Amino acid sequence: MTAITYGDNGTIVSDGYEAEPVTTPKAHKSYRREKKSGTRAPHGHFGLKDFFTQFPNEEAAVEFVEACRFGEAPFCGHCGGISVHRVANEKPMRWRCRECRKYFSVRTGTIFAETNLPLETWLLAIYLMNVSRHGISALLMRELLNVSHKTAWFLDHRIREAMRKLGPTLEGIIQIDETWIGGQSRFMHKRKKKETNYKWTDNKTLVVGLKQQDGPLVVYPMADATQAKIEAIIKRHVKPGSTIWTDSSPLYSGLRDLGYDHHWVNHNKNQYVKGDGITTNEMESWWAALKRIYKGTFQYFGFKHLPRYLDEFEFRANNGYGRNGLDVLAQIIENAEMRRLTYKQLTKEAS
Repeated sequence: MTAITYGDNGTIVSDGYEAEPVTTPKAHKSYRREKKSGTRAPHGHFGLKDFFTQFPNEEAAVEFVEACRFGEAPFCGHCGGISVHRVANEKPMRWRCRECRKYFSVRTGTIFAETNLPLETWLLAIYLMNVSRHGISALLMRELLNVSHKTAWFLDHRIREAMRKLGPTLEGIIQIDETWIGGQSRFMHKRKKKETNYKWTDNKTLVVGLKQQDGPLVVYPMADATQAKIEAIIKRHVKPGSTIWTDSSPLYSGLRDLGYDHHWVNHNKNQYVKGDGITTNEMESWWAALKRIYKGTFQYFGFKHLPRYLDEFEFRANNGYGRNGLDVLAQIIENAEMRRLTYKQLTKEAS
């Protein structure tokens, strides 16, 4: 999830989704053919050998991205017009629009725009980010793709931008919990702690998670947490009348007044399972995975970029760890529409 903006009464004013188009996934011809012939399943795990067989060159990568984005009807990346024609020598670009008279390619208007990286490299980066449940750091991406660290870091964030999706509506039994992501006080010098009047929440960011039982996950970063803000997120994503399990935090004290069947466990009394299996243990296990990613894979990321790291975490969790097949590549390509992210925007955006 991206960072959100709240009104004075705690309602969500903006979360960055309203201006984005809703696209319908298009099945790529290669995995339609494979599904019919049974040569390889279009979903699930996609091995490295499978990847290079599917994309042996740049032309194969371009055709795949065009099939995912355009389907059977190419359209202009500038004006959206459908009256387009293929340029014979593909110079300066592969397509030209008859309406606005501009040249364009499948990259125009997407995260792939204004980059010299081949689309084959882009697809390999997307593939690598979905191989492991713990993701991949920019340092390792740099070595595997043979690019600079700056390029690898920028590439990763643009892909995360395309992983951002409008969170689903949860129903049934939902576990809700919050955790702190950030550095640990035991690694700070004692003198610095004394000089800065250090508190254990310093250099940490609160993250709230909602997990439907046997269903999807939604995570939100929060600069600060209030009852009104937590309730705004819950009302946005949880179907009225659903059952909610939380801990005994006062942040959730008003959920029954909102029409939810609210139950909780008291962690302060070492109570982790109550009654008919009421618990937040499933959400706690997701926090353990997120913290392993923070400490083990990336070492550190601050609140400034935390929303995109959470987008990546949520995307992989909801797709299933290890799922990096053609359907996952297609999802990210389709989400790349109108998600242009410049290096200046990435480095200058507000904390």
